[in-house]
Amino acid sequence: MGFYNGVVFGRKQNTVNNFCSKFLASLIKFNIIPVGLPNCGTESGLKARMELIKFHAIQVMQDLKAKAEAAYSDMDDWLGARFQSEMKSIDEVCVIFGAAIEKAEQSTSRVILIQDQFIINKEVKVFNTPSPPPRPSPVETSLSDIFTVEQIQTLMEQFRASAPSGFISTKGFIDTLSDLTALTHGTETLPDQWLSMTTNQLEQLAGTLAPDSEYIDWRAFLLQATHSWPKPTQAELLQTLERFKGVDSEKTGKVTRDQYSRVSLWYDPEERPPTPDDPSEPLPFDRITSNQEKFFDIFADFDAVPPTLDYTQMLMYFSIDVDPVNGFFRALSVASHTHMPRPQEEELLEQTEDEKLEKRIADPVSEEDEESPNVINTTLGPPEEGIPASATKALVPIDALVKVFHHGQPSLGDSHRFSVTTDPEDTFSFERISGVYKELGSQALQPVPFFTLFGHPIILDCLSLSNRFKAPDFRSVFTIQVPQLVETDAQSTMS
Repeated sequence: MGFYNGVVFGRKQNTVNNFCSKFLASLIKFNIIPVGLPNCGTESGLKARMELIKFHAIQVMQDLKAKAEAAYSDMDDWLGARFQSEMKSIDEVCVIFGAAIEKAEQSTSRVILIQDQFIINKEVKVFNTPSPPPRPSPVETSLSDIFTVEQIQTLMEQFRASAPSGFISTKGFIDTLSDLTALTHGTETLPDQWLSMTTNQLEQLAGTLAPDSEYIDWRAFLLQATHSWPKPTQAELLQTLERFKGVDSEKTGKVTRDQYSRVSLWYDPEERPPTPDDPSEPLPFDRITSNQEKFFDIFADFDAVPPTLDYTQMLMYFSIDVDPVNGFFRALSVASHTHMPRPQEEELLEQTEDEKLEKRIADPVSEEDEESPNVINTTLGPPEEGIPASATKALVPIDALVKVFHHGQPSLGDSHRFSVTTDPEDTFSFERISGVYKELGSQALQPVPFFTLFGHPIILDCLSLSNRFKAPDFRSVFTIQVPQLVETDAQSTMS
């Protein structure tokens, strides 16, 4: 059995050797491999087979590389030809459009550029699609008793032309409104209710705006005409003042229009109503934002280049209140740049009796005043004003106090502390107030504690005479005067 297996194995080996010899002979015959390779059955034969495989693989890779190079070359030629064809079409388009531009003619034929093909279809005419009409500008709805922003602008131009200083005589104010009432019917220059105002009503209005002066601050009038704006608290006024000081880089107390636009006031703009879907409908009118822009025009100094706004003065205009005393202390807080508390109302009433008032004006500093100084109890005033407890220790600078007493009055001369008052009858003169400061121990006119200052009878007398910060009530002019006019007309008719 073993002999038989040996014979079979020997035959197989001989077959393999014969096959290898014939295969190598055929490769040598066709010059695929060189002559002299060893036999397949030996170690050198195996190496020869590996070299053969390597040689064949190299040939296959060289063939693939040649085919890839041929393919990339064909693609490059095709892309180059395509690019040249497209550029030729673009050049043709430029020639056509250039000729139309030079002749100033509008090309109405349909021009099509599809890849590398340029086609002019003269059978199809092309025209511009008409653009939709622009959306109308926002329009403010006019009411019978409220000024629109456009009406305020018209009034401001009238007043600035006749009284650029900001102060107009009572007669000039009445004449200006009378002319607008008589000459502008149908033009909506004034609200309907104001168009029917009589001379008596205009005089009543002038008396409301300037109860103790012959001049009217038309800026205060326009400020009330822009209502309604949210009334600020004392805390909000001081916060707004700090924001203005933040953008006032040169610390001049004034800001330009650009700086003003970067300051947010004490209220946030209302949310705008949604934009109408119909493009023919105007956008909703934003009165709050428009009024905020108009405030700069009302209070700015247009003699300066560029126009500037004294933000402290503007915020003092916003300090007005139904209670003139509370409005005074709000303005004093703005002028002093710090919170001011409030005296007790009972103590203010005691010091505003007519007998004491006349005596104080006639004899500013009397022995009786020195012997019996008033004692003022501390109070923080209305809770809604947001006054902190530290305000009870506030100091009042004399410059701020004088500025508040003379707010809304035309300047009659120099206002510095070394000047002599041009009006000897001025109740709030710097000389009189400085005398009080010296009497209270401030010989160098340094700030005086609030409750010490407002415990002095002269300061309380001045406070009782100051009505500059009382909010005027325009509606009372229309409700009070009409019955009187009807009665007067009836009596004149009967007579």
